[in-house]
Amino acid sequence: MTFATKKDLHQYLLDHGYEQTSMGYIVPGIVLLQHGQYSRPTHHIRKYKDGWGLHIKHYYYAGTFNAPADSRIKNEWIAL
Repeated sequence: MTFATKKDLHQYLLDHGYEQTSMGYIVPGIVLLQHGQYSRPTHHIRKYKDGWGLHIKHYYYAGTFNAPADSRIKNEWIAL
């Protein structure tokens, strides 16, 4: 998922139900945390070589096995 401008990605996120907070963009509502997770994931707009993209940051306690790595979201859709 790549956008030409930061404004386009920002508008896309707002149109798809994300809320902007001081920590980044979050999915509103109740979130069930997985084992070892201490907070809901946040999404951040970042500039990449091919345009503007979305980066997801996960919050897990240190030493949690199989915790997902923080990375760029590359698919063409964002699950809510």
